[in-house]
Amino acid sequence: MQDNALSVTVAFPAASATAYVSAIDLGVVAPGTNFLASNAWRLGRIRVKVPTLANHTDVTANGPITFTLQDALVTGVGVGTGATSTVGAYANTNPLVQYSLAGVATTGSLAKTFDIPIPPTIRGPFRIAIATGSAAGDNTASALTVDWTWE
Repeated sequence: MQDNALSVTVAFPAASATAYVSAIDLGVVAPGTNFLASNAWRLGRIRVKVPTLANHTDVTANGPITFTLQDALVTGVGVGTGATSTVGAYANTNPLVQYSLAGVATTGSLAKTFDIPIPPTIRGPFRIAIATGSAAGDNTASALTVDWTWE
């Protein structure tokens, strides 16, 4: 089952650039903060859907597209306390969760879907950073979709 409210799409960045999927907030709070929160989100996962990328044809070390899970620490959260929350800077998760998509000569890379389990140490809202190599091709007309799913 997919939650349509937790689905975001972003265009691929140009070669040698990074784009970020808008943050998805599952209501996670940092471990050990004594705030009330549900652990039900642990049963789901992040589904990343990459379309066929016809221009992603470089098979060298400069061609991969890298997808990295990032999270942000949320402070000042207290259920029922009236406190406001502050989302800190995003950083790579610990442990690092990263996928790489290599280019395919002549045809470009094929469509790919991969599921990412949520690390137990996630600190708050998360996003996906999409970094393209210098030879990754012009894929700016294509879009990546990230969904929260319970399947």
